[in-house]
Amino acid sequence: MEFKRTQRQHFFIVLNFVLLSWLWYSFFTSESLLEKVIGVLCGVWAAVIAFNYLRAKNLGRLDDDGLTLERPFRTVSFKWNALQWASMGDERRALVFAYRHQSDVKDRYVGCGRKILTPDAIDAIVAAVNAARPDLPSGPPEAATNGVTT
Repeated sequence: MEFKRTQRQHFFIVLNFVLLSWLWYSFFTSESLLEKVIGVLCGVWAAVIAFNYLRAKNLGRLDDDGLTLERPFRTVSFKWNALQWASMGDERRALVFAYRHQSDVKDRYVGCGRKILTPDAIDAIVAAVNAARPDLPSGPPEAATNGVTT
């Protein structure tokens, strides 16, 4: 299952480009140093948005053996058996996963905001994690003991 951008996300990306093009026009026609600095910053912002929009046509992919999330500058992929814990409660603002590849010493973390994905995609991810790893903790082991080790 691939996670696509919603129409709302496409609309706001296009709206960002329209606003940035107006700011760039203002940048080229201004004589104020402050406006020129703001124009350069907006140009960098537009470049990052365009890079992310063109680089990742979808937001991620759910496979039988793992999850792949397309981030602005890299792709994060992990298998279900590499998960250490996952925070996926309905009260959370984001899905947070901690995973560890075989060669890793420490956990790696990746989060995905609930506003980015559709409710169907979130339900599919939660169901896939619960099916693959029903005994998975919902937080780091240190959280259960408040960081106290014996």
